[in-house]
Amino acid sequence: MPKSKKIYGFCKKISVLEGKYFLGRIVKPCVAGPVFKVEGVHLSKNKLDKFAENKNFSCMIEPEKSEFINGDFPFKGCWNKVFFNNSGPIVLELGCGQGDYSIALSSLHPEKNFIAIDIKGSRMWHGAKKTQELSIVNLAFLRTRVEFLPYLFSQNEVEHIWITFPDPHLRNSDMSKRLTSHVYLEKYCRLLKEDGVISLKTDSAELFKYTKTILGFNGISPLIISENLYSGEKTFDEEVTSIHTRYESRFLKEGRKIMFLRFMPGGKNNFLNPFSTGRPCL
Repeated sequence: MPKSKKIYGFCKKISVLEGKYFLGRIVKPCVAGPVFKVEGVHLSKNKLDKFAENKNFSCMIEPEKSEFINGDFPFKGCWNKVFFNNSGPIVLELGCGQGDYSIALSSLHPEKNFIAIDIKGSRMWHGAKKTQELSIVNLAFLRTRVEFLPYLFSQNEVEHIWITFPDPHLRNSDMSKRLTSHVYLEKYCRLLKEDGVISLKTDSAELFKYTKTILGFNGISPLIISENLYSGEKTFDEEVTSIHTRYESRFLKEGRKIMFLRFMPGGKNNFLNPFSTGRPCL
């Protein structure tokens, strides 16, 4: 273990590895070794190595906020032409984690283009590395927050959005953070085609019921719905049941029910919030 290097006070920029910078206050002595502490967050050397390697993956896009907020993002409205170099339909996976689902989908549907989206670069590294090693040409990884999607895609540019096992945000105060809240549905409709669809897979009965309530309140009927995807009562497309994320595999081993919902917003621009009048959270 290298000798500890004590750094105190406010540092505008702290260079830790490969030109990576972090803003904040050093709250404890920094160890010039495999772990760095900034604002109480442990930054392992392994994680920083992944951040650095992400920059070398041709399938990984990490836009700066200043870039797309000012309208300078080069792929908006032309993902097919500029990035994929084809005219295939575009499919997004939100909260992709390590990208297992998108990698499997890209193999099942070589005629489509997939973009796996998350903000956790160290998780996305696994999927991006595998994509490079397997020479998958119809899959990209986009590191950004979901709320920024309208800055990164044009209207009618996306055919399908997958939301696979998102954080259900069960506290009442966090309802607007749910990826199926009226806030996010409005954002999705700004990039979905008129006949575009959204698919949700979850183990959270609360999120599932909440989503059904949102849809019903806004006059949207599900195209496909199952409260127990693997009960055997219905037959689903291969892309729905044959692909298991790491979370889904774990949940199935634990005996949890997996719920599935697919719906078509139909170009709806405004979504009402059924809970704005003080109704309790479902």
